[in-house]
Amino acid sequence: MPDAQLFFYATPFNTVLWRVLAITPTHSYEGFYSLLDQGHHIPLTATQRGQEYLQRWASVPAVQAMQRFTQGPIRMELRDGRVLLTDLRMGHEPHYSFVFDLGTPAQLDAGQTQPHKVSAVLSSGLDLAGMVDRMLGRDLRAPAATAHP
Repeated sequence: MPDAQLFFYATPFNTVLWRVLAITPTHSYEGFYSLLDQGHHIPLTATQRGQEYLQRWASVPAVQAMQRFTQGPIRMELRDGRVLLTDLRMGHEPHYSFVFDLGTPAQLDAGQTQPHKVSAVLSSGLDLAGMVDRMLGRDLRAPAATAHP
């Protein structure tokens, strides 16, 4: 991934398990590396970033502000008729701390957006037992995930 921005974050409550985030124009790639892993290979899972939405609504002030603030790791998606803007730096797929509802596509197209933070239930995404297992070097990838070497 020569065109990817790379980010590394310690996972909650430790500095043994690290989250790796690669950002390309179209996708984010997420993986986890434990200092106790036997090898250096980090399997990555790909998620679309909503590039068509990011381009379509690039002039929306909330999108511009999030781009400046994060320096790149964001995602836009359409869910239940609402446009959501997510900061990919804090949390992990699919549980993020900062998700903003920008309104409907029609509202964004008309320049009538009133962004508000979507409530995050952080505990639902925090699997402490799984985090400890992964920290100890065990591979816990979900079988349905799209893995990239």
